[in-house]
Amino acid sequence: MKHFNSPQRVRSLLSMMMTSLGLVLLIELLNRRSISGLFEFLMTYPLVFFYNACLVALSFTLVFFTRRQKYTFYLVTGVWTSLAVINMVIRSFRMTPFTLDDTQFITNIPTIIPLYLSATQILLVIGASVMLILTLAVMFFKSTKQKRLFKYGFIHLGVIGGLVFTLPNLSYSIARFEETDGNLKNTYDEFGFAYSFVQSVISKGVKKPSDFDEELLLKRLKELKYDSSMAEEVNVIAIQLESFFDVNRIGLNLTTNPIPFFSSLKDQYTSGVLSVPTIGGGTANSEFEFLTSMDLSYFGTGEYPYKTVLREQSLPSLVSYFNGLNYTTTALHNHVANFYRRQVVYQYLGFNTFVSSETMQDLTTTPMGWAKDKHLIPYIQQAMLTSSSKDFIFGVSVQGHGEYPHEPLDPSMIEYIAPTDEHSFNNINYYLNQLNEMDQMIESLVTWVHSSDEPILLVLYGDHLPGIEFGLDSVQTYQSDYVILSNFEMEVSDEDLELPQLGAKALSMIHHPGTTIHTLQQLNSSNSNLMAWIHYDWVMGNQVSMDDMNLPSYLQLGLTQPRILEIQSTSEYIILNGEHFLPSHVVLVDGERRQTTYISSNLIVFEGNEEVDKKIEFGIVSDNNEVLPLRQQAR
Repeated sequence: MKHFNSPQRVRSLLSMMMTSLGLVLLIELLNRRSISGLFEFLMTYPLVFFYNACLVALSFTLVFFTRRQKYTFYLVTGVWTSLAVINMVIRSFRMTPFTLDDTQFITNIPTIIPLYLSATQILLVIGASVMLILTLAVMFFKSTKQKRLFKYGFIHLGVIGGLVFTLPNLSYSIARFEETDGNLKNTYDEFGFAYSFVQSVISKGVKKPSDFDEELLLKRLKELKYDSSMAEEVNVIAIQLESFFDVNRIGLNLTTNPIPFFSSLKDQYTSGVLSVPTIGGGTANSEFEFLTSMDLSYFGTGEYPYKTVLREQSLPSLVSYFNGLNYTTTALHNHVANFYRRQVVYQYLGFNTFVSSETMQDLTTTPMGWAKDKHLIPYIQQAMLTSSSKDFIFGVSVQGHGEYPHEPLDPSMIEYIAPTDEHSFNNINYYLNQLNEMDQMIESLVTWVHSSDEPILLVLYGDHLPGIEFGLDSVQTYQSDYVILSNFEMEVSDEDLELPQLGAKALSMIHHPGTTIHTLQQLNSSNSNLMAWIHYDWVMGNQVSMDDMNLPSYLQLGLTQPRILEIQSTSEYIILNGEHFLPSHVVLVDGERRQTTYISSNLIVFEGNEEVDKKIEFGIVSDNNEVLPLRQQAR
């Protein structure tokens, strides 16, 4: 890299582009994990490939504006290469590519990584990371300072920046990015990693439609007429099933059906294929589309509204609609509360109560460490039993979650496919065994629904397909299944749907209008222009079309709250006698966390000797040792 040693030998624009082209070749090889996939991308989308190189080259112009030019060059190269490697690893686990929003999971890494990597692999990752940091540090201190090359920098910035901003106007294959439907796998495959990742950084929220007209929007909405005189007052339970779908649809050579009960439900009740927004991960985005009926294709590339808009504002949803009808609204998830920051998001959606794994007892797990779904049922039953009104209960299951091991973990597992290639056999067979246990949970839940004296509408759907390579086409990859049933008489109406339509479908079966979007969908007035206008108005606009939302003042964590009946003290400890204590509970004295020891559901001890007259509260210890108040105040 002698070009960086003196201003007289600074690299030309051509050499910078050649370097960028070479780096993009490496990035795309890692992105596609195959030489044939790389070659197909080059042949099919040559201008898109060149555009990726222009974006990488644009980042290299930073070199000219620094004094440690050689170091900056290697740093930029290292950043792009590291991002490409991270993307490759993530895609191998969940198939959905790496986006900027994924960096918000950094605090969850200590608990997520062991579920995907072995101890040896974790040590290798840590070792490689340390070596990379040390190498960059040594290079920094050994690099020599040079004169900043502002002239060359502005020339290169102008030329390459001009290409970046001009090429989308000249090439439809590049400009078509604006028409992507939100499916990240397809987007990264068609438009390349650099282009797609940059869009995930700069593209957030909902873009304003060119023909947006606020007055016309209100006029059209006033024209909507929905007859709700037949609305039925029933309990509604919706369960989002992790990585669940009908494997009988995809041509697997099954020895027996792993989901016989779900198959029988499809034959008896309203059901269909469900188009979902993600694959192998992104559970929160499926939640978002079901609860709000908003379409992620209107949002930024790779955006998770749970990490952006729903951290700052509320949106009309099934939750807010049923709140307006004085229903009790409860969310359940047999995983930690702060994953995807659900304890914050569920406040903005309007749930009264959130039951997470920290507030559940006696959980058993899969061989990979995920809580089993059968534990959701007693909390669904308890939620209905303890409320004095009708209920809307939304459950998010976790048992079917990956990673799916390639080695046999349990000799008692049923062989649902013929053992051909051992590597893929163990992988798929483990997943099918989890599906079978989830099917048993569904059978228990449906049996209870039919035995209940209260009217219940039950919605079951898969959030996405697992991160397993089944050889499906680009359409099948994003298709799960749903069933809607009840313990009262209801007409069967099979229909294939997109996930944002599922809520409206369920509401139509009990004659409820729902939110503005649900009403539009039920009246078959969901033309793309009006939907785009509503999405923009709710998220980025003046919210003139937004439904009124009756939101609770706080979100309660857990169905039951700890109660102190007696306080005793010693010279070193405070002893609390009471009820409903949990192992996850921690004592807060005037808001300060104290070292807490759980003895039983009736006894907790914490360090201190002068706290009897102070305010004693409880929190729960969630992932990454974060303490969450039992009452999350609405913001």
